[in-house]
Amino acid sequence: MLNHIRKLLRTRKKYEIDEQDRKIMKLSNAIDSMRKQLVHAEKRWRDDQTHIDCLRRTVRDLGQELQETKQLLNREKKHSDSSLSLDTDIIIDVQNELKVINEQIRHFRSMLHKYERSTRELRMRHTSTNSRMQRSERHRAHVQIACAKTEIIAVQIRQYVRRNRHTNDTDDELQSD
Repeated sequence: MLNHIRKLLRTRKKYEIDEQDRKIMKLSNAIDSMRKQLVHAEKRWRDDQTHIDCLRRTVRDLGQELQETKQLLNREKKHSDSSLSLDTDIIIDVQNELKVINEQIRHFRSMLHKYERSTRELRMRHTSTNSRMQRSERHRAHVQIACAKTEIIAVQIRQYVRRNRHTNDTDDELQSD
């Protein structure tokens, strides 16, 4: 009977610890996956930021070219009317390029906001998973403490049974004398 109780306690303890280990491994894998996703999102954000900086420089350069073209237009307006249509075409082309670049900047800003939002969501999930993992570890510690207490009780029961046997054996010897 005592051996049967002991086997049941060991089986129960092993099952609970295995179950907790499985949960902790799942949480650990989820955290690793989220960390990888976070690193990937940050890399994409850096790449997009670099591209946006490049576009800003291009817009600034085109703005300077536009100013220079306007200045040239004002100077040449005095000299010839035929070059005026050529300069106007250049200005229109530059303005069209500026519009296209502004659209690209808007597009990259929206992508940047999307990546920032997904990064925030990943960080929130990471925090949530960490808290679940901590709770799981606390639960596992409580289970281990309970198993240790159960083992102590089992040892005390064994000692009690041995004492009772010893007492019964001495009583039997006294009665037989």
